[in-house]
Amino acid sequence: MNDWSFNEKSLVATILAQVLTATFYFEEVRAMLASGNRDVGDIAVVAIIAVILLIVIEAGYHAVMAARGDVETDDERDQGVRLRGSALQRRLLEIGVITVIGHIAFGSLFAPERVDLFLIGNLLLAVLVAAELAARGFELWLYRRGF
Repeated sequence: MNDWSFNEKSLVATILAQVLTATFYFEEVRAMLASGNRDVGDIAVVAIIAVILLIVIEAGYHAVMAARGDVETDDERDQGVRLRGSALQRRLLEIGVITVIGHIAFGSLFAPERVDLFLIGNLLLAVLVAAELAARGFELWLYRRGF
């Protein structure tokens, strides 16, 4: 088994950072939904903390990698891997957004209550996060497979 490249290590760090921050954020959202709290100020604080956490983890890990002397490459292989990851991400976003729109349409047609914008916004964010994680995981798989 060959050594991991800078790009592979970077993808692992990105995936781990996103999983940690998404877990933190969506656990808070779940608790807010369960309690009926839809306060924009509360969710804004949680979102800001999640973004800061993501930035600190990513910057810290990449600083350690740079201090160790790891060098980022950007050749045709890297561009091909990113292109395939972006294509997967785009497809997943399309499917996810259409699914959320379907949820809105069916919810407004068949349910007597209003559509919950707090829930819709967080469903769209969950689709975005899931598509990002899937794309980065697919890119890592392509690198490890030897694409």
